[in-house]
Parts: sequence; C-alpha cells; structure tokens
Amino acid sequence: MAAYGRCGCLLHASRLFTDIRSKTVSSWNTLIGAHAQNGEASIAIELFIQMASDCRLKPDWFSIGSLLVACGNLKHLLHCKATHGFILRNGLERDSFIRVSLLSAYIQCGTESLARVLFDDEAEGNDEVSWNTMIAGYSQNGLPGESLHLFRKMQSMAGTSRWPSLISATSALMACSQLSAVRLGKEMHCFARKSGLCQDSFLSSSMIDMYSKCGFVNDARAFFDRLEAKGCC
Repeated sequence: MAAYGRCGCLLHASRLFTDIRSKTVSSWNTLIGAHAQNGEASIAIELFIQMASDCRLKPDWFSIGSLLVACGNLKHLLHCKATHGFILRNGLERDSFIRVSLLSAYIQCGTESLARVLFDDEAEGNDEVSWNTMIAGYSQNGLPGESLHLFRKMQSMAGTSRWPSLISATSALMACSQLSAVRLGKEMHCFARKSGLCQDSFLSSSMIDMYSKCGFVNDARAFFDRLEAKGCC
C-alpha cells in the first residue's frame, strides 16, 4: 500500500486498504499520507475524520502530520485551527515533528502571525527546523523584513544547534532580493563564504539572483566567474 502511494496509484492503495480486515493506525496513516502527498488533500482530511470518529482509533504524530500537510495544501485555516485544538487537548504540542508541521500549515494558509505566536510561545523548544520554517515562510509569503530579522536573531545564537544552515541562508538571500538590499546581500555573501555554503548550487543561484535583482549585474557575473574558475565564491 505504501509503495502504491509513493507511485501515486491511489486507487490501488485504496483497494488494498479496503481488503484489510483489522485496520490499524499504521494502515490508516499509510492511506492518509498517500492522499495528502499526492494532491488529494480533501480525501486525506475525510479519511482522518473517519479514522478518529467512526473507527475510534487514536491518531498519532504521523496521522496529524499528514493531516496538517493536507490542511496547508488546501489553505484551510479552519481545519488547521481544529487540528491545533486536537493537538493541545492531547498534549502533543511539544512533539517537534508536529510543531514544525503546524508552523508550516499556518504559513501556507497565509497566517504567519499565528505561526509566529506558536513559534514565540515555545522559544526554548524551537529547533533548527522550526527556525528554518519560519524564515523561509516569511520570505516566500512576501515578508522579507521579518525573514531577515529572524535570520539575524538566529545568527546571534553562535555555538548552539540553531546556527543558520543552508536553508535559512538561502531564504535570507531571497529576502534580500525582494528588498533590493545589496548591503545585506553582501553580508550574506560573506556569511555563506565563511560557512562554506557557496558550493551548493541552489544557494549560488540565489546569490546570483540577489545581485542581479539589486542592479549589481557585474557583481553577479564576477560571482559566477569565480565559481566557474575555482569552484569557490
């Protein structure tokens, strides 16, 4: 069933699921996840409701994660809030996977303010993935200033597990491009070079894009030429 789901063969997966006599949380999770990951978010939500109400099975972290993926894809804020309530009632809010899934769902729904409240409420419990999710979410949703603010805050945590990574650095570069903030972009360039991140093709493309959108085409070309010549920035 999982293999059919990964291949996008949802009809075959559903038929196999129907043939299972004693359905477990794991089998429900497989079917819910398959639909959530293959663009059938509405069906994933219906399956989750059926599992939790009709079958009296208790959803686990994987069930909730798949449900939140579906809610985010549909941009269905009401379902996101209902799932959040379920998480709180069942004491699951400290699970890192569920927290990141909830942050991502709120951001996809365009409610960065709700995501930020959740993020700030558990400041000590936020891991690198939570920080990356918020920084990327702000950048992708047209709030580059907030993205850079969080990135700088993350930079101030030198020596911790929350030090900026490739994902957060790339998101910050996207924010610089949106703001046409070449000075900040050059600071990002220095950070990427010192952190050894320039070898990544996606970050390098973001760097070229940043210089170009800020009107510094010669700097973009110089960066490109250095990569071509020496493989470094």
